[in-house]
Amino acid sequence: MSFSGQSPKNNGEKERCGIIGSVDEYFINMDERLLKPYSPKETENRIYKLWNDSGFFNPTQ
Repeated sequence: MSFSGQSPKNNGEKERCGIIGSVDEYFINMDERLLKPYSPKETENRIYKLWNDSGFFNPTQ
C-alpha cells in the first residue's frame, strides 16, 4: 500500500482494512431482526407474561 492509501494491485482503488472488511461481512450476513433497536414496549409485556405463567417469577415468596 502506498502512503496515499491506493494500491497498484487494486487498479488504484483504496484498500480496505482487514478488520473493517470483516465487520462489513458480519453485518451483511446478520439477521435483520438483530439490526433494529430494542423496543421494550414490544418485548417486556410478552416476557413478563411468560414469567408469570411459568410460575418461576414469584416475588411474594
